[in-house]
Amino acid sequence: MPRARPPAFDAAVKLLAGRDYAWPEMQAKLAQRQYAEDEIAAALETLARYGYIQQTGTDRAQLERMAAAYLAKRATRTRAAAGAAVTASALHALEAFLLRKGFDPELVAAHLTDRAETTGRAAEMMNDE
Repeated sequence: MPRARPPAFDAAVKLLAGRDYAWPEMQAKLAQRQYAEDEIAAALETLARYGYIQQTGTDRAQLERMAAAYLAKRATRTRAAAGAAVTASALHALEAFLLRKGFDPELVAAHLTDRAETTGRAAEMMNDE
């Protein structure tokens, strides 16, 4: 006899045990598992109320925190030197990460432009020394 499928909230909590998800990612995961839209919405509201997930989108401060954490984790994984310039491939990966998290594409583009300009200025300063 097949087991009953857990409620969307329970499925979401189980997913969160593995890693953090932003609201749009969790919504997509639950939809992929064919939960009804009203059940998904209720689960997401409850998760947000408990602080387990956050809406993303246009919160620039949240984007900057997540970008910094992502790049720090990537630098650790690739053993990049502290303060090393961010590579083009790292910026492309960061862009994909932030868009997956549900941030506004224009906000992501502005952040990446700022970061690339800052990285370019840092590289110029290093070359001048």
